[in-house]
Amino acid sequence: MRRICPKCQTPLKAVSHKSVDVDHCRLCRGTFLDPGEDRDVLGVFASPELWKDAGITEELGPGNHLCPDHRETMTAYRVAFGDAEVEVDLCPVCLGMWLDQGEGMKLRRIVMHAGQDKKTEMADKAGIQSYLFQLVSGFPGEVWNPCVRPPVVTRSLIVLLYLIYLLQILTAGLDGGEGYPAMLRIFAMWPAAIMAGQDLWTLLTNAFLHGGWMHIIGNSYFLYIFGDNVEDVLGHRRYLALYLLSALCGSAAQALWTGADGSLPVLGASGAVAGLMGAYLILFSRAKLYMVILFIRFRVTAWFYLGGWLVFNLLMAVWGADFSVAWMDHAGGFVTGAMMAWWWRPKELDKRFGEQQ
Repeated sequence: MRRICPKCQTPLKAVSHKSVDVDHCRLCRGTFLDPGEDRDVLGVFASPELWKDAGITEELGPGNHLCPDHRETMTAYRVAFGDAEVEVDLCPVCLGMWLDQGEGMKLRRIVMHAGQDKKTEMADKAGIQSYLFQLVSGFPGEVWNPCVRPPVVTRSLIVLLYLIYLLQILTAGLDGGEGYPAMLRIFAMWPAAIMAGQDLWTLLTNAFLHGGWMHIIGNSYFLYIFGDNVEDVLGHRRYLALYLLSALCGSAAQALWTGADGSLPVLGASGAVAGLMGAYLILFSRAKLYMVILFIRFRVTAWFYLGGWLVFNLLMAVWGADFSVAWMDHAGGFVTGAMMAWWWRPKELDKRFGEQQ
């Protein structure tokens, strides 16, 4: 039986998104999502499992729509937080969800903001261990931002980075010339060589090497806390493409900035990780992060932390501070990741599916 739009009473059209077939109305731009499709299309924040029984949701009783599948009266729910609210309909039989035009992303934003507010029961409670870690390391912590799928690529990249670093340690005694180990001499990026058109593969290979334990620990930490959510939104293939291209463009930016006089090797996943940070800023601009300043833990927006991080790196590059840090590698990777995430960012359901009609 063909599904019928509960508003227009016209047949719904099956459109594909992320290998999922979704029922969409070409007239009113409404969308019907079967159980599980809400997560695949809009992310974890749209899942009724997350918001249906939360304090931000009020059951309004029988709504005005019939389920496109079972023709049963759907139950209306009001989801509200702060000044924003949205009304959605769930089928009591199949648990499918009907979203009018514009309601999908609005629901996603409301649930995310509620989950990141410390006053709601959805929010996570950061413990003393994470506080002490932040106090000692100076690293940010992530406020509640769950994922739909396991971050397979993110975890694989972290394992790969540590395996390569172990190989660096085991081969440290192999001299590559001028006092540098062979792996650094061959696979690290030497800006002077790049500017001469030589060893261009090192624009990418340097991103898999590290200069010490703190270097790789820091990069892998930032890779995980920002990468898992970016991978969840973009999907495995686009995420990996963003990671690699950010590494490549970050290295190129550093080589161009340093010029032919650059005599120090450039290595580390910082440019690639910076790309994930730029992508996180675009995809989760209003998400919050924990920071510990003067022994006090604060919640700050991703815009504040990541925007400040980019400005700091640009200033350090301009001032020529600490030539052992590839400041422009960070900035170049960040901008690349932000641009790619902007191009691939989630669109409202009616805009996404309208392109397929």
